[in-house]
Amino acid sequence: MKKVEVRGVTFSNDAPLVVIAGPCQLETYDHALEIGLAMKVFGFGTSYSGTMTEDIDYIAFPYRTYPYLMVEKTFYPTPWSISMAPGPGQSSSYPYFSAADVTVVETATGTPLAVHSQHSDNKGYGLRNFYSWMVDDWEYDTTYTVTITNVAMPNGDSRTIEYPVEIDYAELR
Repeated sequence: MKKVEVRGVTFSNDAPLVVIAGPCQLETYDHALEIGLAMKVFGFGTSYSGTMTEDIDYIAFPYRTYPYLMVEKTFYPTPWSISMAPGPGQSSSYPYFSAADVTVVETATGTPLAVHSQHSDNKGYGLRNFYSWMVDDWEYDTTYTVTITNVAMPNGDSRTIEYPVEIDYAELR
C-alpha cells in the first residue's frame, strides 16, 4: 500500500481519515488543473525575494508565458486584451484606448499576424478602460510581440505599450 507523508501527516488507505477542508479545497481534477494554471499565471511556486520595483501599469491577457488551456484558438477563439491600471485617485473610466491600434508579430521573424475585431470600452464592468482584439494564426510555444500604439494618457501624452506573449503548450502537456 502506498503511503504519502506531507508535513508529518501520513495519507493512505490504512491511515486515519484526514479531512482537507476550507473554501479552497479541490473538488475535481479539472478544478485542480485550473487552480494550478492560475498559480502559474501569477507566479506562485517561483522563487522571488525582495519587493516589487515596478508599478503595474496595465493588465494584459495573455501576457508573457501563458497556459494554453486558458486561451482557445479553434472553436471559440479567445480575444486578447489589455486594461490600464489607473493610479491612486485616477478614474478607470479614462478613454486610454479611444485611438489605439494593436499589432502582433512573431518575435523571431518579425512576421505580422492578422489582428481584427478591435474593441475599446471605457464604460463597462470592472476596469472600464478595456481594449480587446482577435489574433489569427498564432501558434503554441511561439513568442510574439504585442505592440499597442497611441494609448492616450490622462496628462495628454500618448504612449506605446509593448510586451511578449507565448502560449505555453510544451511545458504543460
